[in-house]
Parts: sequence; structure tokens; C-alpha cells
Amino acid sequence: RKSSFTFLTIIFCWSFKVFSSESNGPATQLFKNAKVFEQKQNWQEAEKTYKELLQLNSNLQEYAHFNLATLLLNKNDIAAAKSHFEKVLNLSPNIKLQIDSQFNLAKISITEKNFNQAKKYLKPLEKKLRREEMYPQVLWAYAIAEKETRNQFQFCKLVRKIY
Repeated sequence: RKSSFTFLTIIFCWSFKVFSSESNGPATQLFKNAKVFEQKQNWQEAEKTYKELLQLNSNLQEYAHFNLATLLLNKNDIAAAKSHFEKVLNLSPNIKLQIDSQFNLAKISITEKNFNQAKKYLKPLEKKLRREEMYPQVLWAYAIAEKETRNQFQFCKLVRKIY
């Protein structure tokens, strides 16, 4: 319990530092503006604002890349989305953003029929996310990748874990 409390304290302090150190700065304002544009479904302005934010050297880079990648994925701009998700993996100390980016890259790889690449993203997620809410989704995507690479045994093994 003590170690989890320490971990949560560190995360809280880091989050506080990230957002409070720039609370009045241009990066924070741009991020807020982009989120407002998203809520209003003004995708073009949101994209423009995230790109503007990425020009600044700020603590919000990983969040801007992730949100921009998600926006681009929804616009079906797969190549650009993939590039931004990969940047999140390189930048991010934030575990949640890493996991979500890795899973989105796996789904993109499956869509592109690059099943071996999808398996490279999904295998570590399968181990990390046991007993987590998104575990069945990871298992199913991993099972599809295994099936498409003709690994029937692994496919069956993964599907059994779902049920």
C-alpha cells in the first residue's frame, strides 16, 4: 500500500507541475482552445490549434500529439495519425497515453493488414493489461493478428482467455 501511495503521490505532483507551471502560458491556452474546438466539433480549428501547440516547446507535447493523432484517425488520415501516435511513444512518460497509442497503432496495423507489426504492439499490451478493463479488446485484436498470420493454436489460446 505504501508503494502505491508513493506512486500516486509522484503522479499527482508531476501532473500538478505540468499543468501549474504553464497555467497562464500560451501552451495551456492553446490546449484549452483545442479542446473547446473539439467539443464544438470544429475539427479543422482543433487540428490547426494542436499543430500550433506542437510548435511550442511545452510539457503538453505528448498530449497534443495524442489528441491530434486521435482527431486525424477519426478523419481517416491514417498515415498522419500513425506518425503522431509513434511520437507519443517516444515522448511519453505517461503510461496511459503510451498504452492507448500502442493499441491504436496495433489497430492501424491490422487495418493495413500488417499483422506482424500489430502483434509487436499487442504482445506487450497483453501482458501489461491483465485484469484491466481494455484487456478483452487487446486479446481480440491480438487473436485476429494471430489468425491472419495463420497461427491457429495461438488464436484459439487467446480467444479462450476472453471467455
